[in-house]
Amino acid sequence: MNKNLKKLNSRAIWSGALGYHRARDDTNANARSVSINARKVRLAGGIDLVLAIKQAHWNPKGSQFIGVHEMLDGFRIEFNEFNDKVAERALQLGATAFGSTQAMAERTKLNPPTPPASMPSPTTLSR
Repeated sequence: MNKNLKKLNSRAIWSGALGYHRARDDTNANARSVSINARKVRLAGGIDLVLAIKQAHWNPKGSQFIGVHEMLDGFRIEFNEFNDKVAERALQLGATAFGSTQAMAERTKLNPPTPPASMPSPTTLSR
């Protein structure tokens, strides 16, 4: 083990590719590790969901366009705020929050979004 790593106190954690960081709270190491891993998955899923909402936001058609368009914008804003909270708490626990599309694609548990060609028709949206 690297000499520098030995110098880290018991509150430092290893979370795979995230690396070592000093935690800023008194959460025990096991609880911190479980929480960080859960937050990595939630953050990836949250980012994935925001991108899927944005794709849906760009593609509605028909008489309900503006209502659906604005509703989806509201959802995206709320999920962005949620994702910020998840990432900030991960930092407080000593992790690094990764928000790239590559990290999201590797960790997300969501199914791929429906391609625009297969999206519901305007009559389906108006029901």
